[in-house]
Amino acid sequence: MSDIKIKKLPQECFDIYGQYNNVPYYINKSKNKFLKNINRGKASPKEIDLFILNKNNNKALKGKNKYNFLKENKVGIDCSGFVSYILEELALKNKDKHIWEIIHNTTKNPIKIFYSHKIRPISSKMNADILTNDINSITIKKINDIKPGDLIRMNGGKHIAIISEVHYNKKNVSKIIYWQSTENIGVCESEIIIQDPNKELKDQLWKKIKGSKYDTLSLYKKKINSNGVKRLKLIS
Repeated sequence: MSDIKIKKLPQECFDIYGQYNNVPYYINKSKNKFLKNINRGKASPKEIDLFILNKNNNKALKGKNKYNFLKENKVGIDCSGFVSYILEELALKNKDKHIWEIIHNTTKNPIKIFYSHKIRPISSKMNADILTNDINSITIKKINDIKPGDLIRMNGGKHIAIISEVHYNKKNVSKIIYWQSTENIGVCESEIIIQDPNKELKDQLWKKIKGSKYDTLSLYKKKINSNGVKRLKLIS
């Protein structure tokens, strides 16, 4: 009997990840609050596919053609937008609620609360910092306590990834697979090889992503005191 075990996110989450294949990274820098999700880097896979059909004579695109077409039209998904749609699947499966019904907003302004709950919750409420702040999440300090669905907070809350798989050798974590949307690549998968589960995550072997603008480990080490593995309080 093998000592290697793997824990994964539910299949619904892998389906969403697959639907984001060949979707580039895009972050909205406009202050216009009335932009649609498709123009804000917060579009769902269905919204992206519909955009392609509408703009490409009702023809779908795949692979590099899809990636280039979306990039030319400034359509894509940012890190928190992508993670939010994965968390949405977990929230619906585990709590039968939308993710924005679970996340606590940091504002007390009733207009902003209404906007973030009813008008455009993914784009106005689900940023990397809010998802991983102390109001909404707890810090997982030991590597052997990490599980699929945990979030990796990086760059002081300006970047986020989600853990999709945790591999074990006997009782110790041996490898962590995580998903993110990152510049120059878009939605992608990478891994962290755990060389010593008693050390911190920053001391493990983070595999580099070919073609990525940023080395993920460097983002994790940037503003390190604010970073870490986080777990949403109301979704696990």
